[in-house]
Amino acid sequence: MHGLLRGFLDEEYADNTNVDVPILGSKPLSSLLPGGTDNCADHDDRDMDSGGASGWYVYLTFTAVEVPYSE
Repeated sequence: MHGLLRGFLDEEYADNTNVDVPILGSKPLSSLLPGGTDNCADHDDRDMDSGGASGWYVYLTFTAVEVPYSE
């Protein structure tokens, strides 16, 4: 089976989540995304979720294989 997962990364959460980036050290996750705090991209990829929160939609593709069930 091939599939696609979609999730929404809230901007407030991304601002408050630090990630370790080689050479640069600890940075807010939002700084790695276009439109985020201190991001240097010349475009903004932020969107709004159904509740009106600002953030980014994230899409992940996957491949899965069926395995035997065991309790």
